[in-house]
Amino acid sequence: MDLKSYLQKNLSPATAARYERDLQLFFFHLKQPGTATYKQIMDVIGVLRKKYSNPKTVNRILAAIKKYYDYLLHTGTRKDHPCKSIALRDTRRRNIQLQDLFSTQELEYLIESKPKSQHKNRKTNQIRNKLLLSLLIYQGMARTEISKIEIDDINLEEGTIRARGDERTSSRTLPLKAKQVHLIYEYIHKERPETESGKLFIGLRGDPMSSDCLCRIVLRYQYLFPEKMLNSQTIRMSVTRNLLKEGKDIRVVQTYMGHKSPGTTEKYKQSHTEALKAEIQKYHPIK
Repeated sequence: MDLKSYLQKNLSPATAARYERDLQLFFFHLKQPGTATYKQIMDVIGVLRKKYSNPKTVNRILAAIKKYYDYLLHTGTRKDHPCKSIALRDTRRRNIQLQDLFSTQELEYLIESKPKSQHKNRKTNQIRNKLLLSLLIYQGMARTEISKIEIDDINLEEGTIRARGDERTSSRTLPLKAKQVHLIYEYIHKERPETESGKLFIGLRGDPMSSDCLCRIVLRYQYLFPEKMLNSQTIRMSVTRNLLKEGKDIRVVQTYMGHKSPGTTEKYKQSHTEALKAEIQKYHPIK
């Protein structure tokens, strides 16, 4: 019995599919998971903690990892379960760390840069990657929203794109920049594989691109900012911070980013104010 069959037999269809996606992310960070030690697994979890701000996401991935080692025990591949005792606490930082975010100039530099090559002779989808990054940076869309985009959500004549939203964000229609209209046209007519799917982004195998695949693409640009954590979440957080820093009304920013709660946007405003106070105190301390 292979891993996919094991998951489908022991879990609901939706959970099995979700665990498969989560395990692909785990395998990406750990090349030999079948012989991994407790320490190696914890090292990967440490990376995931930095990558995802929501602790529920990390705990969900951990559940998938545990199920993988259940499978290895079931098949006799391993006689021990290296992560059975791991239990994570909610360690999400409530304060937004502004020093970890990216300036508008850094985000522009990211769009114009090339990803670090991970596989020789693999076809590089430069137009697709640039378009993906532009949607993260110019529209501040969440990665789950980008994976849901359908061609029908785009109106090139009006220069708009629809973000369908998810459990954490509201649906909205956002303006496209002129260069994005050109990128979308080029991607659809030059790089996008022919498929019956209505999704905008298609992988090399002809299947709709998952949000996890988007994570892996963004990760290939990490080398540009070795001192910061680059992922779709930190990009989205940076966009929110930069809009407020430019003086945009907080209600406008909330609508643009699709924040369902005003408090989500307010946190960035408060963090920016606290950072300014810290700078003033640093250079002009009250004696």
